[in-house]
Amino acid sequence: TLRTVAPNTLVNWTKTLRNTSFSDETIELTLDVPSSVSNVKVYQDLNNNGIVDSADNQILFDNLSTKIKLGQNKSMQIIMQVLSDPNGKNGDTADIKIDAVVLEDPSKSFVNVVEKIVIVKPEINFTTPKFDENKTSSQIDEDVYIETSYAQCNVQTDKPDQVWVTVKSLLTGDKYS
Repeated sequence: TLRTVAPNTLVNWTKTLRNTSFSDETIELTLDVPSSVSNVKVYQDLNNNGIVDSADNQILFDNLSTKIKLGQNKSMQIIMQVLSDPNGKNGDTADIKIDAVVLEDPSKSFVNVVEKIVIVKPEINFTTPKFDENKTSSQIDEDVYIETSYAQCNVQTDKPDQVWVTVKSLLTGDKYS
């Protein structure tokens, strides 16, 4: 899943671990995290609400790896949380990899998930009609195209939002949305 975030933002992903076998299993959970993200934490979401709260237990990792026991036909919802790069630049990305292996039979069960972050800094730019590059020259007697970004206000962090922007002339007071 791709999350569009600002620099220095906590990012959460919710995952469910399920044991569909006929016996208790031990799952080894391993994280591969780039150095651009920090404060990596994983919680057992006890109330299954997808939000880290006081009811949730932090799962402790040793060198980005831990073992979790799951009973027969049981499941566990987890929340993985990371902090995006405080010094991230516009367009910087990070891939967080999650591997889950059933230790009792590693050949039959392996899950590999990649979660992605892209940093978008707050900006307003004049652009071309195709929105493919910034326009820096005069736009007198031309249509004006504006592209804005403000990841902190995204309603859905996995895709761009569409919003109204109002442009006001300081000279005439004219407004256009």
